[in-house]
Amino acid sequence: MMNQRKRSILFLLFTAGLFAGVLFCTETTQAKVKTTIKNGVCTVSGKGAMTDDTSYNKKIKKVIIKDGVTSLPEEAFAGCLKLKEISIADSVKSIGACAEQGFITPKDGTVLLKYVGKDDNVCIPQEITKIEKNAFASSTLKNVVFPEGLEKIGENAFANCKKLTKVTIPKSVDIIDQDAFSKCKNLKKITFKGTPSDISPYAFDGTAVVSEPGSIKTQYTWAVLDRLKSTRKKSVFNGTFHCLRLKSADGYELQISSTKKFTKKTTKTFAVKKDGKRVCRNLKLPNDLYLRIRPYKLTGSEKTYGKWTYADYDTWGYADET
Repeated sequence: MMNQRKRSILFLLFTAGLFAGVLFCTETTQAKVKTTIKNGVCTVSGKGAMTDDTSYNKKIKKVIIKDGVTSLPEEAFAGCLKLKEISIADSVKSIGACAEQGFITPKDGTVLLKYVGKDDNVCIPQEITKIEKNAFASSTLKNVVFPEGLEKIGENAFANCKKLTKVTIPKSVDIIDQDAFSKCKNLKKITFKGTPSDISPYAFDGTAVVSEPGSIKTQYTWAVLDRLKSTRKKSVFNGTFHCLRLKSADGYELQISSTKKFTKKTTKTFAVKKDGKRVCRNLKLPNDLYLRIRPYKLTGSEKTYGKWTYADYDTWGYADET
């Protein structure tokens, strides 16, 4: 009788220990991935699957999924309506329904936060109106088709997509942010179906050629200051510039001034060849540099000009010491 009671007690202790061990192991496994939210930034770190529910946290503006996290749950951030940026480590191999066909969007599905698919040829869903910062950055993308209702392409959205060779920008696009297509070294052809109202001068690298709708009279480019080289004379510089080349342009007129009004006394005019590059020498610029540029097309010896675009720079921010 005593031996049977001992065996019963030992069995109960063993069972309790086994259950505690399983519970401990489960809690430890779940605790391997930690989610912290601070100042609108949600950071997911550790090793394993994310299990915390942050799908409707209204404070989250940015998400960082660190290396070691292997999967995200369904609709992980679907209700985070203020979410504008998401960074996902390569260790993440599985993402729930929040990323249908590889597109991560908030619940309304109009903003593309990140593409995590593996396809080289991508057709962006028709409901997308904004592509946010770094959405496709450094991907193996070769071809992309934009929806006709797209309005904005964010900063660095397609930066460093080295296999991308051409893009067609829909008429609906109004904004293309800084470096949206920077370092796309094989991007040679850009076709605009309309005329965006707000394009950063640094949206594209100087290697691309742009096709715009309409005649040269309605077309424009934008000039970019690459470098100012100081001379031995005080406040006198040699400037290196380039502009995004237009397919229909035979050349460009560049004006550089020390005032916004571009008066005759403060302005120098330079001819820029079809390649869009120019070194402008002996620029007297005390503090600020103002420039404007317009394309032209030749008919015989007569020039037909396009629209002016304007930019300004802080001289000292670009100057090199001699």
